[in-house]
Amino acid sequence: MDDQAAPSISAAKRALRERILGGRVSLAAGVLQEAGCEITRRLLELPAMRTATIVAAYVGLDSEVPIWLLVEALTKRGTTVLLPVLEADDSLTWGAFAPGSTLVAGRHGIRQPASGASSELSAAQVVVVPGVCYDNRGNRLGRGGGSYDRALRKLPAGITTIGLALDSDVVGNVPVEPHDQQVQLIVTPTRVITSDDGSN
Repeated sequence: MDDQAAPSISAAKRALRERILGGRVSLAAGVLQEAGCEITRRLLELPAMRTATIVAAYVGLDSEVPIWLLVEALTKRGTTVLLPVLEADDSLTWGAFAPGSTLVAGRHGIRQPASGASSELSAAQVVVVPGVCYDNRGNRLGRGGGSYDRALRKLPAGITTIGLALDSDVVGNVPVEPHDQQVQLIVTPTRVITSDDGSN
């Protein structure tokens, strides 16, 4: 990639991020909550999720689809749920969520396990990933810190990675740079997209 291409891609990412996040401000009350319920239902039906004994998830920020119902449903099944802890260098470590335990506010308002992190992400069979938007090829636009890209890059083959999105968050093309990591599936309130061919 030449020296002029990278700033151009970065600017395109920034503009797309601002557009998507700005659009969420105008959403009617309850839209994100309803979307979270539908997405959780679809997630729980996925074959990979049904057989997983360890799932890495997250607790969404206010502007993200809430998936706390997923965390609760998985723990009721007896599935171990790992939640991210954002460290001072923007790297992610992982802590197991214990039902009934308290989450604390971490950096950038992320809710995370109070007891700290002690688990390896590679222990999970499924990793559920937050994102601002996606395209049908599984390209993901995050919030710009690169935390999840670095975490996903280290995963061994065979782990299912899933991005969550509103239907309006699946766009025609997400600008990508060499360090950006794709997800294998994208789950919206109305469909499941496989990123290898963009099929429903």
